Amino acid sequence: MSEKKLKILLDKMESLENKINILLELHQKDIPEMKQSCKRMNSHIMGVESVYSYIRKPLFSILSYIPGGEIYENSPLPIMDSSSSKEN
Repeated sequence: MSEKKLKILLDKMESLENKINILLELHQKDIPEMKQSCKRMNSHIMGVESVYSYIRKPLFSILSYIPGGEIYENSPLPIMDSSSSKEN
């Protein structure tokens, strides 16, 4: 291998090492933000679950007055498909 090719390879390797170091620094800065974001999302999910568990019984009581509503009593709420609610 010629010295010129070796020099080119060493320069490329050094450039890649610099890019990797930059990415690592950026990643290390983002970790605290990601942890905080995960904590907020976890808090949100827990809040939604709390509200759902609080209103579940009254909601199923209301559904029991609707024809076919009793099928939901021991199952999770039905998933509403937004495409089925659109008029064709």
